[in-house]
This record gives sequence, structure tokens and C-alpha cells, in this order.
Amino acid sequence: MASLEIRTAEELSDPAFEARWAARRAARETDVLRGILLTFVERGGPIHVEEIVSAFPDRPSVLDASAAGRSTSKRSLAPSPTARASLTRLRRSTPMT
Repeated sequence: MASLEIRTAEELSDPAFEARWAARRAARETDVLRGILLTFVERGGPIHVEEIVSAFPDRPSVLDASAAGRSTSKRSLAPSPTARASLTRLRRSTPMT
């Protein structure tokens, strides 16, 4: 018959894994993600990519990379005043890292 070994949670945890997990989570919780979530909560519905890109002009975007590789037609989707105000307010209140 096999014996059952009982361990504490501390003995089962892997500090390196937990550190990697915390770093990945922190990387996902950026000011851009918070801005998207805040805009969605305030007005609901879809949020256009162009709206997010224009709200954070100092950040590189996927649109910049795709435009460099191929010619695309310009889109004329301007962010709504509410969305722009929300994202601007968020940018001012969130310290950049």
C-alpha cells in the first residue's frame, strides 16, 4: 500500500513561478487596458482600435507596424468626446513606468 505524504502549502509553492505570474499580471494591467475598461464601463459598446491609438499617441501600436508593411486606406473614425475625455483623464492620473 502507498503512503500518503502530507505537505503544507508553503512546501508546495514555487516562488519562481509565483514571481513570473505576478510579473505577467502586472504587465497586463497597463494604463491602456485600464483606459479601455474605463471607456467601456462609461459608455458600453465596441471601442474602435483607432480610438485607443489616438488616445495614447506616445505609444507604439499594432496599427503603426501594419501600416509600415502595407498600404492601408485611412480610416476617419474620430473618438467620441466622452471617450477622449475619459482616456485623457486616465493618462493624467496614471504614472507612466
